[in-house]
Amino acid sequence: MSSILGIIGYNFCGSTLLSRLLGSLQGVEPCGEVHWAFDPNAANEIISAAGWPIRRTCVTCGPTCPVFNEKFAKTRFDKRSYYDIIAKKLDCEVLVVSDKLPQHYKRFRKPGSMDGIVLYKSPQAAAWSDIKNERRSIRESLERWTRLYEEILRWAPSFCNKLMFLSYDEMSRNPIETLRRIHSHFVLSGSIDPHVDIDAISYHFVGGNPGGHQKKGIKQDVSSKTGLDENMKYVIGQNLKATKTFERLESAKNK
Repeated sequence: MSSILGIIGYNFCGSTLLSRLLGSLQGVEPCGEVHWAFDPNAANEIISAAGWPIRRTCVTCGPTCPVFNEKFAKTRFDKRSYYDIIAKKLDCEVLVVSDKLPQHYKRFRKPGSMDGIVLYKSPQAAAWSDIKNERRSIRESLERWTRLYEEILRWAPSFCNKLMFLSYDEMSRNPIETLRRIHSHFVLSGSIDPHVDIDAISYHFVGGNPGGHQKKGIKQDVSSKTGLDENMKYVIGQNLKATKTFERLESAKNK
């Protein structure tokens, strides 16, 4: 049976990039945010030119996808076997899932039946992503970010079999070295190509942020350093709860 590797984290934490990086390994298949395939509210999301909701079907194949299609979305199995069904359809050794939130993984897996990577940005970078993409205020963003990662810090160690903490900043600066660390930590098969072009690989992928499937390459998130004004940076720096949570994540990463 295939093993399941779940990416855990906040919105726009870099899960699509990490999925594509992991997908460069032989036997590893990223499948995106599976929960969107079954969410009845997904029809209210972005609609493709063909009239299909982007988040509910494969971004590569569209409605003709052999994995993510209308028939699959309407199939009724034990929800906790969905990941295994997808892995079997893709015939892979490791299925990488980007459902991110604990509530989704609790819905689809039993404790101890998956491995996990907790992926995170700094409070400053996360707040900037929220401002750009969700139009949230800085305070609301920091509260949501802190609340989620505090939950993850409590939940993930007991729910996941093997667990790794990873910062987006580290991944974007050293993608191949990051891939080597993940490869070693989870004892993945296949060799690492230091010259891999992650944009040249296509996947059966559902969900993700709008446009997240587009070819963007690997880049550092420097916009948070230039897009925030001094007052915004001050507000973030004075948020002691977010700072403490970030320190706990960094500590867990370095263990």
